[in-house]
Amino acid sequence: MKKSLGIIFLTLFLTVSASAEILCRTVGIGCPSMSGCVYDEFGNRVECVSIKFHGKTGISHSQATSMCLSAVNRIAAERGFTHSAATGGCVY
Repeated sequence: MKKSLGIIFLTLFLTVSASAEILCRTVGIGCPSMSGCVYDEFGNRVECVSIKFHGKTGISHSQATSMCLSAVNRIAAERGFTHSAATGGCVY
């Protein structure tokens, strides 16, 4: 019984994962993204960026990280934020 449930669960998981990857590659839906925000001196969110990668974009994880950090740092500089907490970094 446990083996049967395990096989069913694994089959469903792989089917959903394959479907999500197909959607990402063809339509660009369901792709992972790298996001980062800029905060003011009071900790309020000012602006955020989100970079989709893999699939149709052709952007790798490391490229998305680099693009996100560059965008966040540029936004902070344009707004004149010099405090160390201006950027929260980028997360997957």
